[in-house]
Amino acid sequence: MPIDLTPWLIAWAGGTTGVLLLLIWRLVVAKDEKQGGIYIVEGEEALLERQTAIASKLKRIDLWGKALTVVSTILMVILGSAWLYNGWWDSNQVIR
Repeated sequence: MPIDLTPWLIAWAGGTTGVLLLLIWRLVVAKDEKQGGIYIVEGEEALLERQTAIASKLKRIDLWGKALTVVSTILMVILGSAWLYNGWWDSNQVIR
């Protein structure tokens, strides 16, 4: 009995689109940020609060990005397994 792949494909496409949107959002948030942490030199103490807020936002975006990447990967494995199962099922139906 073959498996209908359409719902799995839609779920995987949605998850992957979510990962890509989070990537773009992260790039937009981090565009003015220095890489690797919070850097404050003398005279820029006023920027500490802004950099801390950006670092906190990036941490949340990264958390959601990692979670969605795991979900998307699991859905891709399920989709691939179901596709292989359907191929196996079809090949057995031809033999009989």
